[in-house]
Amino acid sequence: MPAITFKVSKIAYEMLKEEPGLRPAPYLASRGMSWIQYYAPPGLSDADLEAYLTESHRIVSLGLSKKKQKELGLHQEGAGQETAGRKTKSPKKNAPGKSRRR
Repeated sequence: MPAITFKVSKIAYEMLKEEPGLRPAPYLASRGMSWIQYYAPPGLSDADLEAYLTESHRIVSLGLSKKKQKELGLHQEGAGQETAGRKTKSPKKNAPGKSRRR
């Protein structure tokens, strides 16, 4: 059976990471990302795996720009609940007396 790797919420990651047949995804999880790998039975039932894969797709797609989501025809419900680890940046303010132009 090939391994299947998918993104999960922080809560799901904590619940799944030590279940038999599941483990933190190599490389991704070691960098602080919430990815799980299903590598051996018993792992998850087909229905549970399908649900986690669907949720993984949703979480990852929320990390895309609104423009890219629209281009791909993704209708996002619950936008803002999870941003796939992407942090929004506040605009930088210039220091007094300094210009951003060069």
